[in-house]
Amino acid sequence: MDCKEIRDIIITDYADNRAGAKAGEVELHLSGCAKCRSFKEALMSGVVGPLRNTAQVKPPEALWYKVRAGVERLQDAENIFDFGNIMSSFLPRWANIAAIVSLMVVTSFAGSFFAHNYWEKQSTQSASVVAEESDSLALGELNDIPNEQTEKVYSNIIGG
Repeated sequence: MDCKEIRDIIITDYADNRAGAKAGEVELHLSGCAKCRSFKEALMSGVVGPLRNTAQVKPPEALWYKVRAGVERLQDAENIFDFGNIMSSFLPRWANIAAIVSLMVVTSFAGSFFAHNYWEKQSTQSASVVAEESDSLALGELNDIPNEQTEKVYSNIIGG
């Protein structure tokens, strides 16, 4: 274990004598690490030591009821936004699967419909732009062609 893990164990379990099997690893690490050893000594003398001499106070029973009620409210609030919990309470499992599959099918059909309309519109616009460009290009090139060839080009374009 590294120093960070050892210090976490010292803070959470070792200071309260609850480290269990990890206590041996902590002791082994402390025997070779001066920084962690001084950390443990500072924690024990500055924090844990003064608290050990205080009297144990048992909280009133009403406090535990309030804590329990608060925890249950938090759990209920978390469950409100759990979509899986909501769906399972209303519908059986097969209905959830059918709903998801139907949503996927509707989404794919809608997507293909809109994509088809989009590409159809784009191809129509592209074809008109290409036709305009080719017309202007062909007429521009005709000015550079000698007159005897111009009739052949016109007849090819017009189709005659």
